[in-house]
Amino acid sequence: MKNIYVIGMGPGHPDYLLPAAKQALKQCDLLAGGSRLIETGENFLTENVKKFPLKGQLKAWCHQLQDKIQQDPEMQTGILLSGDPGCHSLVPVLHRYFDPNALILVPGISSIQLFLSHLQLPWTNGPVISLHGRRHQWMDVLRHHLFINLLTDSGSSPDMLAQQLLDNGYPDAVMAVGENLSYNNQRLLIGTPEEILQQAPYQMNVVVISLDPGIQQQLQHRKMALHTLAGPAG
Repeated sequence: MKNIYVIGMGPGHPDYLLPAAKQALKQCDLLAGGSRLIETGENFLTENVKKFPLKGQLKAWCHQLQDKIQQDPEMQTGILLSGDPGCHSLVPVLHRYFDPNALILVPGISSIQLFLSHLQLPWTNGPVISLHGRRHQWMDVLRHHLFINLLTDSGSSPDMLAQQLLDNGYPDAVMAVGENLSYNNQRLLIGTPEEILQQAPYQMNVVVISLDPGIQQQLQHRKMALHTLAGPAG
């Protein structure tokens, strides 16, 4: 059986797909993953490629993918993940179903990495926490580190997070929201929880929150420049 590429597809727009990822895609006979990622991956293939979109329960999908690979062991498979495979991705799940030594991870640019570059802030200010499909005591982490990066979903939208900050007595916290990052309709916002509430609703996004006065000052200074940034290269 051939090794399986696990390809980081970046934040979304093809301009942010790394050359190594493009080279890996060109070798694939089967693309497995989210429909949006498969659509992006097809742009770099010269021939028709088999597609196995992620649908239904993840466990069942992994079993079905196992069967497909076993039926055609010479087929080159690429599993497409958003962002970077090393940043809150499905790699730990894939390790349960595939030999880790058979997986070749191809790095990508994560959405939080892109957003922090827009904010001109380093990764080292605080932890990156995923709220995708899970409950997390992120408020306790914020109190400890004074700065956090959050990967959100529909159950943890920026306005919901803003309301939690207000309910917990942090009206002066500074929030930054990166919405539809890398796309032409991206929206970059910095404000207090009340200001973030007023800008709802939100589409796919990441959120940064700071209680640190020094970082808050940097964010407020950066606020004016963000209005001039647009995707994909902004």
